[in-house]
Amino acid sequence: MTRCLFKGIAVVGLTLAAVLGSVQAAQAQAWEPRKTVEIVVGADPGGALDITARLLQNIWRDKKILDGIVLNKPGAGNAIAWTYLNQYPGDASHIAIATPNLFTNQLMGISPLTYRDVTPLAVMLTEYIVVIVRADSPLKSMRDIVAPLRKDPGALSIGMSPGQGSPAYTAAGIALKEAGVDAKNMRLVVYKAASAVITALLSNDIDLAFVAAPNVPPLLGAGRIRAIAISSGSRVGGELAGVPTFREQGIDAVYENWRGLVGPKDLKPEQIAYWENVIQQTIKTPDWQKALEKNGWGDRYMSNEQSKRFFDEQFAKYKATYTDLGIAK
Repeated sequence: MTRCLFKGIAVVGLTLAAVLGSVQAAQAQAWEPRKTVEIVVGADPGGALDITARLLQNIWRDKKILDGIVLNKPGAGNAIAWTYLNQYPGDASHIAIATPNLFTNQLMGISPLTYRDVTPLAVMLTEYIVVIVRADSPLKSMRDIVAPLRKDPGALSIGMSPGQGSPAYTAAGIALKEAGVDAKNMRLVVYKAASAVITALLSNDIDLAFVAAPNVPPLLGAGRIRAIAISSGSRVGGELAGVPTFREQGIDAVYENWRGLVGPKDLKPEQIAYWENVIQQTIKTPDWQKALEKNGWGDRYMSNEQSKRFFDEQFAKYKATYTDLGIAK
């Protein structure tokens, strides 16, 4: 009798645990934003970060996934945007575009905010940096750029955004140091967004620029610039197929930028699960796939947990690189 009683209690207990588990699992998937989502961008409109945010906004609207608005908060290598984001702890209705500045700002002492102060939602893509000059520039190859810079690292003005520590800066530092240039003494001209860099280049205010790949195809198509090199390990397709790599020009340098989404600190599992689901829907759409090809982006999805591990690995790599370049604090 006693044995049967305990057996009955055990069955009831297991059934209750299963029911509770199902309820908890359902609750973990139940969260969704009850207001318009803010997609925070740490740069002015027109650059690669803004292009990414507006692509997401359009896909989410057109596919009726969610309503979102893009909020530009430029400055301090994205730190202003992420500081703004963290004014909303636990509120997953605010998300931001994430870049390697999450590591480099800390390493360079630009901002006390670190990659551990936000919630990784996903890594979504890889992106390359392209060296561009005006169409009428005498600079036609990396050899033309490197030769004067080896003699005097300030011989040419180099434009980039959104500042020292940006992907464009990192690609420039890695490539030019590998080519024998004193990268610590380059003459850098910093702008808030790639659109301002391009305006300065076309106005003859700077000699060359390092910009993210999505900025390049429209300018190439209009015949306004010449693309000198791309930071990929091998040539990319689409409209950038004709751009040679650094390696093809004798410089053994490769740089892959990444881009993703982060939320403010203290997000709950059900909020993270919601965004993982949205992002997985997004990257399967034809619009996203077309954007990958058009912009020379690499498809690189990582979940919340994968992104956490990736961030730890990336921080260690950037620390080594920035120490080597002499700019780590």
